[in-house]
Amino acid sequence: MQNPKVSVIVPVYNGEKFIRDTLQMLLRSSLYDIEIIVIDDGSEDSSISICKTMAEQDPRIRVYYQQNTGVFGARNHGLQVARGEFICFCDQDDIVEQIAYEKMYEAACIYDCDVVMASTGKLVGDKKEAFENLPDAVFEGDEVRKNCMLPILFNGTYWYSFLNELRLENDIWKCMIKRKFINKHALVFRHFVNFEDDFLFLLDVLARTEKVATISAVLYYWRINLKSETYNTAYVNGLYDKDIRLQKEIMNIMENARIDKEYIEVYEQFQNCNRYIHMIENECRNVQANWLKRIDNIKIIQKEAAFFKSLHIRKKYRKNLVHRKIVLELLAHNNFVLAYCFHVVYIMVRKFFLRFKFWTYIENFLYKR
Repeated sequence: MQNPKVSVIVPVYNGEKFIRDTLQMLLRSSLYDIEIIVIDDGSEDSSISICKTMAEQDPRIRVYYQQNTGVFGARNHGLQVARGEFICFCDQDDIVEQIAYEKMYEAACIYDCDVVMASTGKLVGDKKEAFENLPDAVFEGDEVRKNCMLPILFNGTYWYSFLNELRLENDIWKCMIKRKFINKHALVFRHFVNFEDDFLFLLDVLARTEKVATISAVLYYWRINLKSETYNTAYVNGLYDKDIRLQKEIMNIMENARIDKEYIEVYEQFQNCNRYIHMIENECRNVQANWLKRIDNIKIIQKEAAFFKSLHIRKKYRKNLVHRKIVLELLAHNNFVLAYCFHVVYIMVRKFFLRFKFWTYIENFLYKR
């Protein structure tokens, strides 16, 4: 059997609510020559049964089951069994436009590139909203690092004028990547803390490729699902050390990509500030400790030699991250208790608005420039 043009890897975990519609949507792709690789990551509902039934009806669906390892393990499993010329990823409850894979495959062939990226959006209720502004363009060599990699690294910040013009998220859904390229560089999804596997994989890709085509059309929509892991993150033991290791890995990728030292130094300061926020967020979930112990756990960041030096970069966060600016401002004045309390209140307000689907509208309003 001839290998398909595109393999679409779909990790599934307890996805019975959406997976049938998602698979039917993918089967309607205007690019017929695709395979849909479903990796059931230890679901405890009827997901695997639904997927197997649909696979019997259309041989383009291939279903695999594994013990629960997380989405990064499911995606790696998919990479091992994929046969397509190109690889795409789709989450179990998201929306892919019917022409998406045809349009991206055509761009990959026309421009002879290893990577194609399309603009993406959010699905809030039944309303589709774009939140990326990729151009119709082709980037080569150092242009890939400047116009694709750096905007992802500095997303959410005002830093250097050219970064203000291009907004790229760190998700892998937007990408179509040549399988030979992935195999040549032995690329896999890696897990350090939470949800960074997309980010690292995308950085690995952009650090190595010499040509990227981008498409302005929004071809993939992320469904805002308040029951997903994104909004229900558990407390992470040893977060501080894990975050440090993650940061070092990102720095290594930047250095190997020959990113200017100036960029690396500034990014390190942003990452330090992000770690301070992560520590506070994590302690808000620490149900095993009282609030005094939580404050003591947060104060470990004060021992860093670069603590106060890094905090000045808070002024470069975009206005839609005003809560981060406030938390970091309080930390800059050694107000750890107030920083913690403010973040607790912020989380409560955010959850309230998320429940009624208002938060995305607020974020989009704040992002307008």
